[in-house]
Amino acid sequence: MKSLSFFASLAAFVADVFRVVALPSGLTSTDQSITSSCQCTAGNIPVALDVDLPLDPTDDPINSTNTRNLRATFGIHTIFCQPPHTATRSSQDHVQLLLHGSTYTSQYWTWPFNGFQNYSYVAHACAEGHITVAYDALGVGLSDRPSNSADIQLPSAAAIAAFFSHHLKSGELTTSLGLPTQRFKRVIAIGHSQGSVVYNYASIFQGSKTPFDALILTGHLHDPGFLESTKFGRPAARDVDPGRWANLDPGYISSSNRTQYYPPDNSTFSADIVKLDQLTKDVSTVYYTDAAFAVYVPAKGFKGPVVQLVGSEDQVHCLNGGDGFVSCNAKVLQASEEAFWPDSKNFTMVVRQGQGHDVNLDFGAAETFSLLTELVEQFTH
Repeated sequence: MKSLSFFASLAAFVADVFRVVALPSGLTSTDQSITSSCQCTAGNIPVALDVDLPLDPTDDPINSTNTRNLRATFGIHTIFCQPPHTATRSSQDHVQLLLHGSTYTSQYWTWPFNGFQNYSYVAHACAEGHITVAYDALGVGLSDRPSNSADIQLPSAAAIAAFFSHHLKSGELTTSLGLPTQRFKRVIAIGHSQGSVVYNYASIFQGSKTPFDALILTGHLHDPGFLESTKFGRPAARDVDPGRWANLDPGYISSSNRTQYYPPDNSTFSADIVKLDQLTKDVSTVYYTDAAFAVYVPAKGFKGPVVQLVGSEDQVHCLNGGDGFVSCNAKVLQASEEAFWPDSKNFTMVVRQGQGHDVNLDFGAAETFSLLTELVEQFTH
């Protein structure tokens, strides 16, 4: 249970600085409006997992033979948002499936600042006529949290992502939220950081059978410095905030310092955003980073278009000490990163100048949002 001090601090801060229009917690099939052009329905969808996990989570999750079977059903908190004119269509051309990064929740895509304006990708997408589905990863936000953190690894996360994609195409996902059945022909998977790693892993593991039709992976590179950095700076969540997470096992981790997700130049982002980020941070597990090496191999068989997008001032990747503190160069990265997508019909590397790791949360966010919807339109026309 979250401590009263945490809620008091958050409430006081939000009241002083923000006008927040947030989706209420724990809704089941209840419409809420992020903007006048967007209708959202939120609820917890039961996801049945039957997946083999490495008994030792530091093993290669794809090739490990020493495994255990996880068979369980978890409630995954989901937010389905659409422009009003799409609500009566039983068949849709495409949908965007949004997955947040480590220690964030689905709020990353609907950041509650200035009434969701400026920092909400979901609101922007809706205004441009696009349907989105964002969900809280297993163990995070309003999704179920397993008592054993080792249940949350790349294979289980990838299985959940695949579940969503399949059920969006079959129409079962909208039905689960109490909405009229809507079937989608194509699923565009857009991830951020750890969410991008999950989609990357699913594409390696499932190859040509991957249910995603295109990938946009933000805050994600296959750089050696990132792998080296995953060995450090992973404090147990119960040590970061005992008031919220004292009962979690040490495999659950969080973050003490949020500034690493923003550019070094503090004139490029709002200090208020970082304060809210600190107050609303969530958890992840050490097992994602333990197995991050698994995505440093080619995703053979995945034929859809792939875009990787990073900020030139990304302190997790581009300015990582293990990489020599050299800003990312799109031409150089295009050559090195496309080797990880040998069968993609179109791989593109994008570097957003001046932006940090959290490309949704600094002053360049609006331009990034426009680029994302432009890419989706290119993929679907």
